[in-house]
Amino acid sequence: MKLGKALAALLSAAPGCERSTAQPPAAAPAPAAAATSCEDAWLQAHDLNSFGDKPGTMYPGGTPLFNERTGASTDRLQHLAARLPALKAACAKDGG
Repeated sequence: MKLGKALAALLSAAPGCERSTAQPPAAAPAPAAAATSCEDAWLQAHDLNSFGDKPGTMYPGGTPLFNERTGASTDRLQHLAARLPALKAACAKDGG
């Protein structure tokens, strides 16, 4: 036990080994919420998840945007436009 106390005293006296009593920096404030896109507003209005399916839909690999067999990824907006022509038409009018 004496060795532990001696080592602690030695380390605390060593230059550059001062014990910091400073508090960690506060977390950065969250960025302002981004404006909801036309597609997201349309999906919410039609009670669909962010991929255009019923809420609670489960996907192999966690997302329908990634094909585990081929390794190919699909852009979410392209995926939505291909599956939901009404969404594509509604948001094309808004420029979104």
